[in-house]
Amino acid sequence: MRNNKGSSAILILMFLTAMVVMIMAFIEVSKETAIKGECNALTLLWGKAILSEYDVNLYNDYGIMGFHGNESDVNEKLEKYCKFTFDNRKSINYSNVETVLGEYRLSSLNNFSEEIDKRMLLCTIDTFKNKRKFRKEDEYTGIEVKNNYVLETLPSTNYEKSNSIMALKSMLVKGMSFEDITNDCFGLVYIMKYFNNNIYLRDEKETIFRNEWEYILCGKANDEKNFNSAKRKIWLLRNALNLGYLYQDNEKRQLALTVAELIAPGPWMVAVHFLILETWALIETDYDLDQLIKGEGVVLIKTGDSWHTDLDTVIDGDLFKDNLNDEEKIKLNEERHNMSNLNEGTELGVNSEMDYEKYLLMFLSTMNQDTRLLRMMDLIQMNMKLRYYRDFDLAEYNNGLTYGITVNNKEYEMNVKY
Repeated sequence: MRNNKGSSAILILMFLTAMVVMIMAFIEVSKETAIKGECNALTLLWGKAILSEYDVNLYNDYGIMGFHGNESDVNEKLEKYCKFTFDNRKSINYSNVETVLGEYRLSSLNNFSEEIDKRMLLCTIDTFKNKRKFRKEDEYTGIEVKNNYVLETLPSTNYEKSNSIMALKSMLVKGMSFEDITNDCFGLVYIMKYFNNNIYLRDEKETIFRNEWEYILCGKANDEKNFNSAKRKIWLLRNALNLGYLYQDNEKRQLALTVAELIAPGPWMVAVHFLILETWALIETDYDLDQLIKGEGVVLIKTGDSWHTDLDTVIDGDLFKDNLNDEEKIKLNEERHNMSNLNEGTELGVNSEMDYEKYLLMFLSTMNQDTRLLRMMDLIQMNMKLRYYRDFDLAEYNNGLTYGITVNNKEYEMNVKY
């Protein structure tokens, strides 16, 4: 009987010991689980706190969320959060606070494009069609940026790619419309919302350049050169389209051929015929560009109803006469009265929605996407320097962070973004 009682006591003792061990283990696991949950929640909260320090001026002016700082700055803040939270907790030991920001820099094309894509997700080009102010009488002419430090630290420095005027002409000749060319083009809506051009103003804030769209297109440090270069691109496109129209219009082409035969019968007739058509296209193109700068519209592919100049303007102008030899000039004067009855009347062209901005948008849409984004970043960086911080640099701003903390020998890692 004693042995049985002894055995029972031992069994009970073993059972109680096992229960205590299980309870202790359960408490320890529960504690670790609680600490793990607490650390996950707190580390996430700390990351959100870092993100909440976004630059208000950058957001208000350009819709971009980014906080300023490097790994050292963020580590210091996270260590303060750890100290405030854990220093009085005997059960918690923390160490190895480490932050990585490199992949979140706003100077990265991917990060910058993500930010503007978020802002423009529900917008279209038509969204900002009427949100502009015609500013031809604006006296501000922009500047030339000469500061080498400013120029050398621009995101687009040493990155140079341009678009092809002939490629755009080819799209138009194939029948592609403005909507076809600009549809789904990344970044155009953002440009329309936040940047100005020579003719239209969308933002009253002070800017480095008057011609911001033109800078994105041409990338020159001189404001006037950007405008002239953009006009040149439009002029070349319009001249190519106008000359193409003249060759396709049988009536105008035959009219020019008749005049060429009167001026230079013989082998030189072909050259004079081309000269007449080219000069006619040039004069029409000058007219088109003048209309665009005035804020008027010019159709892409001309028709008889939308052609504005006549042949009299061509043969009476110095541009044409200066390219004739003496014999041809004499012949022109002799036959001038015979040409008056040849010129057909053309009605004034109809106004269209293809204004200066839309021509620029077509060029912008056919640019290399990286170049377009980098030059947008240039403008933001220069304007932020001008308005708020002389040392502003997108490379010092971040749209997220990765950070890790070791608590009780267990690593906790978080990735947070706007």
